[in-house]
Amino acid sequence: MSELTRIENLDNKAKKILLDFVGFENTRQAQRTLKFNTSKELYNKLKREYNKFVKNEITRRAKERFEELKLQEERKRQKAIEKRKITNRIKRLNVGSSLDIDLSLYTKKDYERLFNNLKNNKYLIKFNNRIYTLNNANMKNLIEYLSDPTIINDMSESDANLILEIVERKKFTLERLENNNTLIEGAFFKHTHKTNLDLTPLQIFNEVKAENYIDNCFVYALKIYAIENDNLLLNQIDNIKRDIKTRDLPISKIQEIANKYNLHITIRRDEDNKNLRHFGDKKLKEIKLGLIDNHYFIIKQIEVNSFALKNYELVKDEEYWYKINKIKNGKYFSKEKKYINSFQVIKILLENKETLLTEITKCDEIYKTPYHEVIDKIHTLEYNDSQVKENEYKQKEDDDKFKYYNFFIDFETITSEEKHIPYLCCCATINEKFYGENCGRDMLNYIIKDRYKTEIKCNKKIKDNKKKKFIGIRLIAHNAGYDLRFLFNHLTRPSFIERGNMLLRGNGLYYYFGEKVYIQIQDSYALIPMPLRNFGKTFNINMEKEIIPYDLYTKENVNKVNVSLNECVKFCEYEFSKRNIGTNINEDDEKDFVNKFIENSKKWNCFNEEQQTINIIEYSNYYCKIDCDVLRNGYNTFKDWIDEVCKLSINDYVSLPSLANAYMTKNGVYDDVYMLSGNVREFIQLCMVGGRTMISNNEKKVVNYDVDDFDAVSLYPSAMERLQGYLIGKPKVIDNLNYDWLKDQDGYFVEILIKEVNKNYSFPLMSYKNKDGIRDFNNNMIGKIIHVDKMQLEDLINFQEIKFDIIRGYYYNEGRNEKLKEVISYLFNERLRQKKLKNPIEAVYKLLMNSAYGKTLLKPIDDKVDYVPNRDFEKHVVKYYNHIKEITPLERCYRVKQFKPINEHFNNVACGVEVLSMSKRIMNEVMCLAEDNKINIYYQDTDSMHIDSDKVNILSDLYKVKYDKELIGKNMGNFHSDFDSDIIKGDIKSVKSVYLGKKCYCDKLEGKDENGNIVNDYHVRMKGVSNQSIKHLAYEKYNGDIMKIYEELYEGKELEFDLLCGGKKVSFMFHKDMTISSRQLFKRKIKF
Repeated sequence: MSELTRIENLDNKAKKILLDFVGFENTRQAQRTLKFNTSKELYNKLKREYNKFVKNEITRRAKERFEELKLQEERKRQKAIEKRKITNRIKRLNVGSSLDIDLSLYTKKDYERLFNNLKNNKYLIKFNNRIYTLNNANMKNLIEYLSDPTIINDMSESDANLILEIVERKKFTLERLENNNTLIEGAFFKHTHKTNLDLTPLQIFNEVKAENYIDNCFVYALKIYAIENDNLLLNQIDNIKRDIKTRDLPISKIQEIANKYNLHITIRRDEDNKNLRHFGDKKLKEIKLGLIDNHYFIIKQIEVNSFALKNYELVKDEEYWYKINKIKNGKYFSKEKKYINSFQVIKILLENKETLLTEITKCDEIYKTPYHEVIDKIHTLEYNDSQVKENEYKQKEDDDKFKYYNFFIDFETITSEEKHIPYLCCCATINEKFYGENCGRDMLNYIIKDRYKTEIKCNKKIKDNKKKKFIGIRLIAHNAGYDLRFLFNHLTRPSFIERGNMLLRGNGLYYYFGEKVYIQIQDSYALIPMPLRNFGKTFNINMEKEIIPYDLYTKENVNKVNVSLNECVKFCEYEFSKRNIGTNINEDDEKDFVNKFIENSKKWNCFNEEQQTINIIEYSNYYCKIDCDVLRNGYNTFKDWIDEVCKLSINDYVSLPSLANAYMTKNGVYDDVYMLSGNVREFIQLCMVGGRTMISNNEKKVVNYDVDDFDAVSLYPSAMERLQGYLIGKPKVIDNLNYDWLKDQDGYFVEILIKEVNKNYSFPLMSYKNKDGIRDFNNNMIGKIIHVDKMQLEDLINFQEIKFDIIRGYYYNEGRNEKLKEVISYLFNERLRQKKLKNPIEAVYKLLMNSAYGKTLLKPIDDKVDYVPNRDFEKHVVKYYNHIKEITPLERCYRVKQFKPINEHFNNVACGVEVLSMSKRIMNEVMCLAEDNKINIYYQDTDSMHIDSDKVNILSDLYKVKYDKELIGKNMGNFHSDFDSDIIKGDIKSVKSVYLGKKCYCDKLEGKDENGNIVNDYHVRMKGVSNQSIKHLAYEKYNGDIMKIYEELYEGKELEFDLLCGGKKVSFMFHKDMTISSRQLFKRKIKF
């Protein structure tokens, strides 16, 4: 009776309803029981009773529904009232006060409104025992995350952790920090002025010079006041810098300074210039400061009146122009000393910026300051000789200042505690055992004392081949950024080359009984970018299969040392399940895994038969030692190969790209090619467009027929080979904007305005960066200004038939150094030859090819981290306070992150841009040809495309006709089908595909296994979510059907992925205090 309607006609269906209503199976039974003579009388009576019931029931249900709706509306109303209360409380939240927030009251669309109410203030946000700072930057990240969860991968660790906590926990406490506006966020006056006034006391100048911005504007203003009024304060300026510590200055710090130095500071703001903010004792003499456009300045009289300044262009040629206050009948009238103050001057300057000010744009002087990051415009393309330099290969001498001995190390740690704790470390070739939290220190002592006591002289220069040098220790670890954390507190004067959490190389001093030893730490992964488990296959090393239950090593068990066999077995079974996430556990394989663990423990004398226990520390030590030996053998083999192929030593280089760059330079690839810096580098870098990754027309889709993954063979080496050579000479500023002239130049990099787009593609060649900084490939580009190089523009003309205006740019006309083609062809062909011979050295050629252009586009590193000893900290702060971003106190020093000038950053940007453009041309030729011939391409990811399987050969024939060369093959410039699978052998195709977005798709693969049976596998990608997490969700909720996950996402459902796979996967957090912890919660919600 879910649907009730009155009965009008007594047909068979109606009679069945009436009989069901009174609970009878047939008419005769109902007649007899209810004592009706005829069936007509029966059904007429039942009809009246039923219709009466229906009327009452409908009325009742309507009332219930009405009450339910009323209740829902009341809940909505109460929710809205609660949200308004929270919003109002946020607005009225006083300094030091806190407020409980429950995000379950809000929809995701409401989040932006909520967090907009928090803007321009700073808060602490608390989740039980975790506390974060909430500010404009991470609020913006949160709002962007809600529309695109994958951007979390590009965030800082702290922002990512905060956002995940907010979204997952929903309930938190918000506490407002003391008057929390950061008034200077890289602030300085972003203009020069065009007048002949002396505005130096306001830190406003006629030209840009780096020396003018040594002090931030607050300190500069105090210094000007002190020079003019207070010598005692002038003596305290260094102390004030020490207290400020960083470039950014919160108001609370101004209050602190005023109190500490017995000052009375007032700040007048442009937003409310009648309401002064007072800091310090009001009885003291007032130091008057203004704050306009994020710029602090002293308020003082300036010898000019408002009329003269506003009409500067009219009066500037008069001798006493600054006194003129009226013009009548062509005559000037002046009034003595009717001058205005600096607050009024700056307001007038900004109100008349078109005539009185020039916006500061990127230039060499700005690159020397910490303010280069807040300037984003390039005004002039002119440059000087200091911004170009020739590439030069410098031979690294083996007998340089230091001679290092290599030691290959690894740490084993307890990861279940709040912070990771080392319990042992090993070193290849050393049989000594090092246990406990200070195992790293003990290892260093042993190496120094017992291994090289006759050679390492602890900072004493020794003679070797008649040259003096220092003997040092080089510690090599795979992913050394992890191992470093357990050595850091034993080193002094550390300095590191870091990329995020990755350490490339570090140096420091270790004091051994008063004598200093030079320590270098090298990450082998930076040179050999593959997991250690792949070393066996790559370097032909006999490797023991790793069977170690890591979760067994809790603090309690490590302290016990000997753990019962039963407990060890349980942890082994759990370890096996971790290695098989998202699959049904094969009991025989699991049993073999456990038995191998027991067999190893007996073989290595870790098993106590009588007590049925295993010495887990000895067991771990054995595996740690194996890892060190594998690392040593792999590293030394790779070192020999590099020496054989390149005649270079990997010990001299911090990373594979730097080594590959040296190889290319040494072989003449960059002869007569100039490196660039400053404006010219920045402008040409704007032409850089990375690989296109998108679904056709940017629309998600499901494909239910056979698809191939059609890959370019060695795309970037192919691009270099086809490019033939890099542009030589210096770039020249274009003074002829005629394309007919420009197209005949060897190369160019230009800014253009797109006027027409006469042909659209599902995979557009044109792109721009949207307001979120994300590159968008789009056909709707009319009216947009973009930056392109010669190949990009030619492709836009040839394929999309654009019309355009050239605005400005650079060109080259001195030819190309064609050594590039020779070198890259040699590497490719030699790799094929060695591969055919089954010589593992082929890996070197592959790595060199793929790393050969990476350094050309190296971005400026605009910050650096110094580890400042406690005793030098105050001096460092006084000297560099205006460059400092953040300070983290450590045990023996301070970690100081500070802005780094980028005026001396050079790269081969023109080379890198052209390689990328040529790689896209290789893809464009194939993809545009396919689309022109109605061949479907569904998805592209840089060097691969998903295309109908039955159209590949047709496309190959079309390509041969148009370009007179083969499309399919194994040589550079060719393409091949490239799906791979662990279970499918031979030909593989996708029989169903779901495409959701960039790097988010699933292909259901089909082919034959080794026994000839038809089997299925999956080729999956989801940016920000590991394949293991996808399998985990499929196994937990979809009976292992991965495709079902993508189908539901395609339908618009929101799914939550556990990135820790129920605790079976680890994720580490690297903290600024040089500690490491394991994430306990790491989930991500995805919706398309």
